[in-house]
Amino acid sequence: MLLLLLACKAPAPEDTAPWEPSWDQPDWDTPGARRWANTGGWYPNDPDELDAEVQALLEAGGGTPQATQSVLVPHARFLSAGAVAGHAYSRVEIPERVILLVPNHGSGAQLAIWDEGPWLVPGHSLQKDDQLTDRLRELLPELENDPVSFSRHPPEMQLPFLQYLNPDVKIAAIAIRDTPSEHFGEGVLDPAFTPQEVDRWGTALSTVLQEFPNTLLLTSTDLTHWEDTETTATQCEALMGYIGTNDVPGLHAYVVTGEISIGGEIPTAIMMSAMGKLGYAEASWSHWGDSFHVNEDPSDVIAYPSLGTWSAQ
Repeated sequence: MLLLLLACKAPAPEDTAPWEPSWDQPDWDTPGARRWANTGGWYPNDPDELDAEVQALLEAGGGTPQATQSVLVPHARFLSAGAVAGHAYSRVEIPERVILLVPNHGSGAQLAIWDEGPWLVPGHSLQKDDQLTDRLRELLPELENDPVSFSRHPPEMQLPFLQYLNPDVKIAAIAIRDTPSEHFGEGVLDPAFTPQEVDRWGTALSTVLQEFPNTLLLTSTDLTHWEDTETTATQCEALMGYIGTNDVPGLHAYVVTGEISIGGEIPTAIMMSAMGKLGYAEASWSHWGDSFHVNEDPSDVIAYPSLGTWSAQ
């Protein structure tokens, strides 16, 4: 159980203050830079070791990179979800711009946008996309500029792959309060995310994707938490079925009625809505895995998704 908890829940930011790097770290002293907080136990803290591990995960993923409109990836540590993340990222060409849509598991504002400095990963720095960020704030004015909402692991775990696949990529990031114990924000967000609210956000995201060609919508979630392997398989097959066909009402009903412990259903549903509005009836590929390999306890696993939609040619 302890290993699985570490795989999903990051320590408080004040307990993981970034250490001073021994190398010449780009933008380390830039005001507003988002410094890493989860190196070491989550992914290697040495730049060369990090790149080597990312390369190994991508090679094991076995995909052929293609232009992609959206991708869904996990956000646990490499040990737990690296294979599933590698499956996804090995199939994706990272374009010049990425919208990073992630859950916030409990810190800061309920609805937040990153409007600070660059994103740091050992040996690399990824810049904020000012144009994308400004347009998202125009269409979704309820978003707050709140760095605390991005202090945990869901956005950070994407940076090692992004910098490796395209070190020049620029990022616009949104975080939404969403935890495995809540269901579409019930009890956390006021109001909770109904399918109608998801539709409004999906419209905004699809508008931005149309206005900014060559932009990837990168969304992160985990699937079920702390279930036995049989229950996990049943629930994840259902979840991936709804997600893969952009069935937002179906996903909403299944998660809320069944109190399914997915940890990012709101960003996922927004991605689904945006893809539907852009004319995609279903995802191009999907896959999922779980954390059984970490401690080999079939009574207690966390599951992770890999899913993507190729760009229309």
